[in-house]
Amino acid sequence: MHCMFGYTRIHAQTIQESSPFLKNKDSLQTFTTNSVIKSANGNIDTINRVPLFSYVKIHSQDMQSLSSRRLDAIVALIPSADLRDYGGPGSLKLISNRGLGPQRSVILLDGITLTSPQNGMFDIGTLPMMNNQECTVQKGGFSTIAGSGAIGGLINIQLPFRNTDKIALLHSSLGSFGERSLQGSYQWGNSTSHYYFHSDYLSYDGSFPFQFQPAGFKETIEMKRQNAESSSLHIFARTALSDSLEKHSYSAFTMYRQTKRGVPGAVLSGKVEDAQAVFSENESLTAFHYTFNRTSLPRLQSSCTIKKGIMNFNDPFAKYAGKSGVQSTFLNSEYVSTTTFDDEISENILMQSSFQCGYTSLSGEMLQPDAGNNPSRRFAAISITASYSYQLFKCESGIRADYFSGDIGNARSGFISAGYLLSDKILIKSKISKDFRAPSFNELYYLNYGTSQLKPEHSVNVEAGLAYRSSGRSLDIDLYRIDLNNQIFAIPISPLQWSARNIGHTYSSGLECTFQDNISISNLHFRAAYSYRKVVDNSMDSFTKGKQLPYTPSHQASCNVSYHLPSYFLGFLINYTGSRFSLPDNNTDSELQDFILLSFFAEKSTVLFNINTIIRFDIRNVLNTRYEMIDNYPLPGFSLLGSISMRI
Repeated sequence: MHCMFGYTRIHAQTIQESSPFLKNKDSLQTFTTNSVIKSANGNIDTINRVPLFSYVKIHSQDMQSLSSRRLDAIVALIPSADLRDYGGPGSLKLISNRGLGPQRSVILLDGITLTSPQNGMFDIGTLPMMNNQECTVQKGGFSTIAGSGAIGGLINIQLPFRNTDKIALLHSSLGSFGERSLQGSYQWGNSTSHYYFHSDYLSYDGSFPFQFQPAGFKETIEMKRQNAESSSLHIFARTALSDSLEKHSYSAFTMYRQTKRGVPGAVLSGKVEDAQAVFSENESLTAFHYTFNRTSLPRLQSSCTIKKGIMNFNDPFAKYAGKSGVQSTFLNSEYVSTTTFDDEISENILMQSSFQCGYTSLSGEMLQPDAGNNPSRRFAAISITASYSYQLFKCESGIRADYFSGDIGNARSGFISAGYLLSDKILIKSKISKDFRAPSFNELYYLNYGTSQLKPEHSVNVEAGLAYRSSGRSLDIDLYRIDLNNQIFAIPISPLQWSARNIGHTYSSGLECTFQDNISISNLHFRAAYSYRKVVDNSMDSFTKGKQLPYTPSHQASCNVSYHLPSYFLGFLINYTGSRFSLPDNNTDSELQDFILLSFFAEKSTVLFNINTIIRFDIRNVLNTRYEMIDNYPLPGFSLLGSISMRI
């Protein structure tokens, strides 16, 4: 057995061995926890494990068919997820699940939270795709598992599979808009140790053509969008060790990111704002793990993470802040320790208890006077989760208590889910959870915006669904409803000042459907997804009550088809995004039109200089669709990308 770091999955025991859902004591995947160890044979997802909640599994083959080697591209395969793209190549890219906004989804790297405590978000476009990488998206409330922010769901990015062979990979690409990238990785190991190293560099010149309507109802013209040159450097290293008796396991990984990008303003009628604003970030993340009894129960697991970050923002044309414009620097520090204990209470009951504590701080110039120059937060949490199964029925539940220093207050969360097998191929499931999000440092302390007395947001999530599995074919249908209270909104309090307040109440409901089929005879892989959402403002006395929240399309759909030949890999991806509004009053002038994006790719495997080589060509936005994800931030049309990958 190889060892894979990721979520711990607590599985049910059953006597129904013939069912594909209930087999080998780990048939129904249950709740997951942060940064721990489980045993695996290299394939961490099988049709024998179906969670009792809405989820999407993005396999390495699906990721390989995407036309970008950055992780923001996976949003195209996730129903009910939006990508908030602020300006094209190298720009800020955020994920919103179920229309609740980027701050209400937690992004994890092998269980380690990447979300920034400063703004409650994470730019997923800064992370590269690694070879043999996979991603699991868990929809709905998961605060009992992941704590603050997991109201809309979790996005867990799994690191590449462990391999005992020595493998070296080199990848290089050139594309439109000055896109250049270079990636390299090397891994080696044996039965008790594994080592992995990855490094990549990506840059754009940032400019691309777009259509522009000048003031005075003049004729539409084509101009170039200048985002300022952007670049990203990413370095990752992992070490994993275990003893031959499989009693003790140790691991550590470290990641370093360095990004620099232009931050252009919106393209407004009659004016294209200056594109000299630059945002840069340097961040390091180090995580340590230890597991005792990694292949048997009871099991003790412990982890510690250290995260450091420096962010700089410079806009020389922001003269409202002084003659030199805006120049601000923020330093973030975060330390988190987690200990979990798993045990089998009886033949049908598994239980996990967890304790977590941490400290985070922020320092910078643009903070409220009452915050000082170095606000900090201490936090602790204790949780208990349990899983019960009997024949064709399974139930999971959990409770969690979070404690925060200062005036934030405390939070309680919990969930209960249940599943029942109607047949060997069909599972019905349901879940209800109470979740929360603590306010970010920006919402508490940012100059002319923060409010130090904010309380955590709270939500109630209810969902029900059906899962079908048969011979490589899968179908998942999920219905959900989320009531979010105490939502933090920004309201204007003067012509130049906004303030964060607990005044919002949001109602979100929808339908998600994902279908996947592997046609082994013709080596054809087909994946389709559709989602319908209704996300409205339900705040009392709100003038926009009943209106759709900004940037939440009611309809979304995607279709991904790939075809394998002995030395070729071909495919295409179609994405449809329905119309949505940029303003909360849903005025027709603020409506953003629906759009369709179509991309093709083709790969050729060959041998060059005795080296296994893949030559690839991507055509992105084949239809040259003119579109925006954020109002007045145009995105690129037709573009090309060529790449070469070598396995040494």
